[in-house]
Amino acid sequence: NDLVTGSDGSLTVALKLTNTRTNVLRYDSTGALQWETAIPACFLLCTASLGVNANGDTLVNNSEAFATKSYLLDSTGTQLWNKSKSTGLATTGIVPNAITLTATGFVSIHPFVTWEYDLAGNQTWSQSLGAYANVALDASGNLFIPPGTTISKFAAVGTTLLSEIALSG
Repeated sequence: NDLVTGSDGSLTVALKLTNTRTNVLRYDSTGALQWETAIPACFLLCTASLGVNANGDTLVNNSEAFATKSYLLDSTGTQLWNKSKSTGLATTGIVPNAITLTATGFVSIHPFVTWEYDLAGNQTWSQSLGAYANVALDASGNLFIPPGTTISKFAAVGTTLLSEIALSG
């Protein structure tokens, strides 16, 4: 379903084995398998997305029909925590939830909602804005959430709206 490179040259892959089963694998820069972790089965159908930070921590989002289940794996593939976020069913069905790294954790975006988990698994904020596109960050950590006809700019804490950029056409 997804793959992402690490700052150390590693490659992390979310491999969908069946409609309900996903494994996450990490390969080092030479292509040698470092670890493989099975993610708990989805209810019916799911799609996975990945984010890896500089420490090698990996957030796995399994997007299901009405929720996103998130799992944080450490640099050895050991599961540290898992969370479930009610998201609603996107109009196009089950879609991957893109992940953006922040200074304090991982931001996930679904077509209806955007939120952040810190590394301890706490939801630090949530916005009822979503999109199919990814969240972008600037050098100050401000977040740009693209919910449709505008791009909303939030302070790094995710709760203070700084400005909106209108998209023409």
